[in-house]
Amino acid sequence: AAAEEAEERAREEAEAAAAAEAAAEEAELTSAEKTKGRDLAHDVKHLKDAEKHLASASGKLHKAVEHSGGEDEVGEAASEVDAAAKEAEAAVKAAVEHAKHLEQEEAEKEAELEAERLRRAQGDPHD
Repeated sequence: AAAEEAEERAREEAEAAAAAEAAAEEAELTSAEKTKGRDLAHDVKHLKDAEKHLASASGKLHKAVEHSGGEDEVGEAASEVDAAAKEAEAAVKAAVEHAKHLEQEEAEKEAELEAERLRRAQGDPHD
């Protein structure tokens, strides 16, 4: 009877440990998702800033053309539009690359967790 009780307690402790480990993994994933969300929000901010710069430079170009303020003014405004367009293009490329990197990290993390679950399920001593 004492052996059965000890065995039952050991089984309950093992289940509790497994549940705690699963909760820790879930917390780790949730933390990673929050970080990813912050990173993507930062990328979106850069894109919105680039969009504002492009709209502003475009507005200046239209005003210069409307007022025919001379070649210098039109040329300067056109240069600003060109620079803002390059900035926007760079921000888009950076955001796309960052998103790809985050997806790759997430896939690797999920593969690691799945491999760990399989090892545990098979009773692998490498825990």
